[in-house]
Amino acid sequence: MEVVATPVESVERADVVSAGLGTHSWFVISGARLYVALLPYVDAVDLTRVCANVEGDARVPIGWLDGFVIISREPGHDQESSLSYTFHQLARRT
Repeated sequence: MEVVATPVESVERADVVSAGLGTHSWFVISGARLYVALLPYVDAVDLTRVCANVEGDARVPIGWLDGFVIISREPGHDQESSLSYTFHQLARRT
């Protein structure tokens, strides 16, 4: 594990590590502030939207995906929790 101090450093490090693995893909698994901070550095977003109202104090800003277009959607349902969800793949508009 490696710790970096800024979102920009995390992007730089992710690029180096992914290139060393022969890919240019990396994932952000975090919270709203980091997603928004790293969004200018990504070309694609894999997003799961769960159909549920949950309490919480973190929200991504309205319009945070305005520069992206949905390229695929795959609905699903989790039988254990009875929650429906949709997996979206988005790409940056060119």
